[in-house]
Amino acid sequence: MDTPLKNASADRVSEHESLLIKGQLIDGQTLSKKLNDAAIVPWTLNDFEQEEQQKEADKKAEIRQEVEKQIQPELKKRSDMLRKEVYDSAYQEGYDAGFKLGEEEGKATGKSQAYSQARDFLFPKIQSIDELLKNLQAPQQQMQQNLFDEIVQFSAFIAEQLLGEQLSRNPDWLYRVVQEAIQTLPESEAPIEVALNADDLAFLQELETAWLKNYHCKADPAILPGGCMVKQQFSSIHHCWQNRFLALKEQLTNNVQSLTDSQQRAMEAAQQNQSPTFYWDEDSEFGEEDFAPLKTGSNAIPEVSEADFPAKKSSPSASSDAEPIKSVKDPASQSNNE
Repeated sequence: MDTPLKNASADRVSEHESLLIKGQLIDGQTLSKKLNDAAIVPWTLNDFEQEEQQKEADKKAEIRQEVEKQIQPELKKRSDMLRKEVYDSAYQEGYDAGFKLGEEEGKATGKSQAYSQARDFLFPKIQSIDELLKNLQAPQQQMQQNLFDEIVQFSAFIAEQLLGEQLSRNPDWLYRVVQEAIQTLPESEAPIEVALNADDLAFLQELETAWLKNYHCKADPAILPGGCMVKQQFSSIHHCWQNRFLALKEQLTNNVQSLTDSQQRAMEAAQQNQSPTFYWDEDSEFGEEDFAPLKTGSNAIPEVSEADFPAKKSSPSASSDAEPIKSVKDPASQSNNE
């Protein structure tokens, strides 16, 4: 009964077979279950070797645990040191990056503040200098205008005096102005009346001028020297060189005034186009000396007083204020003839 049991196994015992073990009859199904739950392992000599190996493994495990227990404080110390080193390195990198960023932002802010301070300090001074230059140019322009007016007035006065002196004693001039006035009259056989200045008529009569006999000549105190009044029926022509001279003088004065105004406008436009404009380069380097107060040197602007600009002198008046005599002739033809 023992031999079959030793050689029996769960795989070889059929569920339908039955065995008698220790006087008990065990069916195959129950025996198969028991064999599967705990297999019967026969004892061999190798069991001693396995026990030695197990003891050796346990001893190594104890040694390993003892070594680990001994080196654990050192490992922890080194781990803490490594962790602190990594932390310090990361902290320093973050500090350097933040310092660099703060330095750049501070530099930009400082430049912006310096630019604002320089602008607030310099621009008012530049504007005051610009205003000073404009104020200095204004008297110069006024003096130039006064000088032009004086030259025109003086030239007109000299010309008027010379013309009055020469024409009043020039028989050829008197004859020419009388003929020009007569030619502007309409064609008619009616007699012509010539009115002359009393001095001019006496001068011509003294010279026994022949053409006086062709007209009815008389003296008129309203006629200025060098002029004449020609009448024929309902037409009259007044030839007065003083009126022409005054018109020419007025035209010359207006031309000079227009020229002066044009020059002044051109100067003002040039000043506006060339007004000092200062640009600030925020990337440039600068120091405190760049914002020092302006110093006056040898090129300082001289002081100007009223004595440097004398008042305008009164120009001599015309030699006569007599009004021209109106003519009944067509004004258009009269203006064309003059």
